[in-house]
Amino acid sequence: MRPSNTIQFPVHIFMETRNILAESENYVLRNLYEACELLHKQSNRLIDVGDHYGDPACGLIAPDETWCITGGEGVILWTQLGKSWTGFRPPGTGREKDKLQFANPEDAAWLNSDIRKIYQSVHDMKIESSTLLRILLDPWDDFASTWRLDVMSKSLTKLKDGPNLQDQPWTDDKIEF
Repeated sequence: MRPSNTIQFPVHIFMETRNILAESENYVLRNLYEACELLHKQSNRLIDVGDHYGDPACGLIAPDETWCITGGEGVILWTQLGKSWTGFRPPGTGREKDKLQFANPEDAAWLNSDIRKIYQSVHDMKIESSTLLRILLDPWDDFASTWRLDVMSKSLTKLKDGPNLQDQPWTDDKIEF
């Protein structure tokens, strides 16, 4: 018999819920708070993808499952060779092992200038082809913009400014970009 002054909490209170960011035939890309991981479904092997300051907003797995990417505070590109971090984070932050490059140096200077001491928030991403994807930076921010990432060359190219939704209320709805 258990002493009456001992509290036993239901098991479900201690269970940690992981959010699924993307899923493919063999993998699940998920996060628990700020930490992102890739789970191999058959072997249950976990791969540390990296972490964002604040929870990630989105994630994708390549059609051929050779890479995955998470977005939120910057982006983290994971390939079988390791992780890459973008310049969407302030200079000197994160654990940049293999930094992505900006196709146009002015874009890197603009995003990482002294007037932007905070990170660029990734709102959404979508796959264009097996090696190209499109990234939308927060459309409610002064620096709202759409970018293309070439996974093979690890190069970021700015496609356009906007969309600019600063005068509109924030929404969870998908935004065409």
